[in-house]
Amino acid sequence: MEEMEDIVEQYKRQLLEEEKEELAKNSGTIAEFKVYCKSKGVSLGDDDFRYFQKIGVVAISPNLITNICQDIIFDKDKLVKFDDLVKDFGKLRLESGYVPTENYMLLASPFFRRGFHEENNYAPRFLELFLGRKMRSIKSIALDLDRVRIDVDGPMCFEFDTWYGPKFNDAIENISDGAVKIRPPLDLQERFISFYFADAYSLDVLWSTKDRIRTFQLEEFKTEAVKIENSNNTYFPVRYIHAEYDSDMNKFRHLDGAIHLYKEQQYFDRRDKDLNYYRNNFNTIKPYSIKLFKFNGEIENEDFIEFTAQFLTQNPLIHEYFTGKYPDYISIDFIRSTIK
Repeated sequence: MEEMEDIVEQYKRQLLEEEKEELAKNSGTIAEFKVYCKSKGVSLGDDDFRYFQKIGVVAISPNLITNICQDIIFDKDKLVKFDDLVKDFGKLRLESGYVPTENYMLLASPFFRRGFHEENNYAPRFLELFLGRKMRSIKSIALDLDRVRIDVDGPMCFEFDTWYGPKFNDAIENISDGAVKIRPPLDLQERFISFYFADAYSLDVLWSTKDRIRTFQLEEFKTEAVKIENSNNTYFPVRYIHAEYDSDMNKFRHLDGAIHLYKEQQYFDRRDKDLNYYRNNFNTIKPYSIKLFKFNGEIENEDFIEFTAQFLTQNPLIHEYFTGKYPDYISIDFIRSTIK
């Protein structure tokens, strides 16, 4: 145990040394960016710059984007239209969630990053699909409002998963209204849930119909081991998908994704119940919601499935829901045999 702690401490020291070296190497870029921000009425000090190994040199200040880039138009959900980003900035790093400008790079929301942690790389392949897929719908996405990357020409870090979007039955009309809850096998130990199911606790799905519009809702609960700090509070992050299917058009007309942040008591009150319970008790269990992306317009069934699957990256439960089985890399018999 002590040896492992020593290794961790040594790794942390190495990261600190690397950060000092990279900040010193980019001192000229930092000075230029300070001048640029000053021209926009924003004063930044040396402590407002950090280096993260998987991101680069980053300037950090509350509402930095809205202060230095006042031409960006946010909608009521604090999202930005993809076409506006392309029009205003010209090019995007499709694989990585970065929007280069002359002086800095806009970043997609940290809730797209692995483990929802702001120092991690973006989880593949959702952003690649979102930015690269040509669609008829209007696409909007959440940005990191407090941070920009300033070493525009620096190296990029890429990570890849072995899991991709599953196939799905296009017969949406044949899906019955009602709630579904999916969980990993209950006899699996925590370490196997963590490793094979990326800490997934449950997946809740609800289909409902009004007139000719079918509504899809999904919440993904992680185990209580997955927490984040936000505004000095501890929250349990739950990924959420909402979609609307037009039965006359035989296509989806809307798709959006968000993070629901549950306080501890809310989390434990909600996670073993289904979305019907959530809908009927919305006023008593109402999480803080942050919208991350949305599409408005014609959305093909396969796009709905792929974006939903990739938004829930690494969670085999979504594969089970769409296909009726786990992905090929999971064998429950093998997992159980390792426990004995």
